[in-house]
Amino acid sequence: CYRLLCAGPHPGYPPLLLPSLRLFIPPLRLVSAAMWHVVQRGSVQDYGMVEEFISMVTEIVPDLLNADQKAQLLLGLRARLDLLLT
Repeated sequence: CYRLLCAGPHPGYPPLLLPSLRLFIPPLRLVSAAMWHVVQRGSVQDYGMVEEFISMVTEIVPDLLNADQKAQLLLGLRARLDLLLT
């Protein structure tokens, strides 16, 4: 569902410019809130969606997180997933 709301750029196309991103703000807020709720609830079965969402958003807005921040966030999410599944 969030893929339809916040479709990423097609290969070969540049990231969206800030004025274009304003069209995505309401759906992005909604999906961000849903992803935050997944993390707060600790819904392990949905952590893959959160990881996908983080990757998609950082592709659309590359300056949102630097590479180290993105890696730390995704690795932390995977580590928590591993801890909760074991």
